Amino acid sequence: AAADVARFVWLMMEPSPYHFLFGLWLALSIPLCGYLGLKWTGQNFTCCFCTCSGLSSFFGILAVVGEHVHLSSMRFLVDQCQPGFEASADCPSHDAWAMFCPDLPPGACYFDLLE
Repeated sequence: AAADVARFVWLMMEPSPYHFLFGLWLALSIPLCGYLGLKWTGQNFTCCFCTCSGLSSFFGILAVVGEHVHLSSMRFLVDQCQPGFEASADCPSHDAWAMFCPDLPPGACYFDLLE
């Protein structure tokens, strides 16, 4: 279960150009909608400003919660799933360890997480 949660959060937090573009669009929409809402005293732009601000806050909170879940699951894996010992069903397989740290040789991922 912990390995599945860690794998899911790991995949969701993987950087992508779409995440960057959406974040940039959202970040630039807030001041643009605020400026246009003040300039033209338009209710639609004020609503746009509030919506973009709310979405930005929501995704910021979601990122903090996701990072906490990710760190907690990684802490569990480091504490309970040392390679070379008999592991429980919650521990990742050899292939899952390789997915967590694709740039490291097999077996080195665990020791990299310890640091």
